[in-house]
Amino acid sequence: MLYHESNHGEEEMINAIAEDLTIGERKQAIYLCESLITDSSVACVRETLRVKVNFHADPPLFIMSILRQLGRYDILKRVYKVGRNEIEKKIQTYRQVLPRFRVLMVTISDNLQMEDVEQIKFLLGRTLSHEKTENIKTFLEVMIELEKLDSVSPERVELVEDCLRNIGRLDLAKIVAAYKITQIIWVQNATNMSMLHPMLSQPDQYNLRADQRGVCVIIDCVGNDGGMLENTFKALHFNVLYHSMLGANEIFETLKEVSKHRQSRNEDAFVCCIISRSLDDNILGTDSYGRGLPVKNIRDLFLGATCPKMVGKPKLFFIQSYVVPESDHLEQDDCDSLPMRENLPTDADILWSHCRTDESQLLQEQHHSVYLKALTDALSKAKRETDLLDVQMKVNGAIYDHNQKHPEANYHCDVKHTLRKSLYLE
Repeated sequence: MLYHESNHGEEEMINAIAEDLTIGERKQAIYLCESLITDSSVACVRETLRVKVNFHADPPLFIMSILRQLGRYDILKRVYKVGRNEIEKKIQTYRQVLPRFRVLMVTISDNLQMEDVEQIKFLLGRTLSHEKTENIKTFLEVMIELEKLDSVSPERVELVEDCLRNIGRLDLAKIVAAYKITQIIWVQNATNMSMLHPMLSQPDQYNLRADQRGVCVIIDCVGNDGGMLENTFKALHFNVLYHSMLGANEIFETLKEVSKHRQSRNEDAFVCCIISRSLDDNILGTDSYGRGLPVKNIRDLFLGATCPKMVGKPKLFFIQSYVVPESDHLEQDDCDSLPMRENLPTDADILWSHCRTDESQLLQEQHHSVYLKALTDALSKAKRETDLLDVQMKVNGAIYDHNQKHPEANYHCDVKHTLRKSLYLE
């Protein structure tokens, strides 16, 4: 299972709510859950809500906040047995529960007519292609496409304000302007805090919350060091998803599922650790035949085009490959594909750390990867001011020292990154 099982009663409640919502309300509910998925099916909203409440400190408050924003007081009455006035008192803090930016966009969408939306689509003709907008019916759908392009975000709403002014909706443009002011005040407060506490909210570093930093998926197809990685990343406050002994196809399907669920989560970072035999740059997993899984395919699952929710957030990949000689690995007769060479990551905010050593290392009694041992040691000993790239340099140093002493058991670490800021995991 990728996620914890939710309470059975809560599961039934979510099912009932999802079925009661209209298509438009389902789209809004998914959006308020900080997802850019455009599928508005009952199954999709049910899964999005389920995943969201599994990781929320107060699931009932979150669901009530969604329903209140949708104006579905009838469902609130039926499910929670409370009237409108009581709901208003109970969830006075709902603005802290739901993301302010998403609430703003839903509110604006509710107050625009179809002709307003058509005018906005026309104004955005150079930003959004006709193929993107021809089936769009609501302002919210326009915003989803703009967010995917990173043209609009909680910090950048100028384009929204300009569009509203240009179609004559000054009333809504003023609401956006007010939001901008409160956002500036929030940033100023955060800046003042960072001046008092230099390690807090620095503009040149990625923002990682102390708790619930994100998911670390570990796939151990060798059986030696997965537990060591699990303990390390749990201590760093990551939600660890551990898988062992998977074939190449199973690795890809597992990671594809993880990528899909990132769209309904508000996470600060993503980590992927793989320990496997490999053939050139292809991960074999437990397979003894076939060309395996090109590492590029793994990385591509979490790039902006495939996983827009992770745009602007650090994505860290640590791979230990035990290279199998070509002559020792069976290829399928019908497989004529060539190995895909690794390329530099093209998306921003990626650290790619791929270490290779010969498969013969696994024959050693009680073998442990020098690379993974150095990595977990460096992460565990890192002080609060130690940047992740400095951690990687310590790993490189440990590998260099090992290779000097044991040239017959050589490790080669290939490190590439497109990180734009400092990253502190401690």
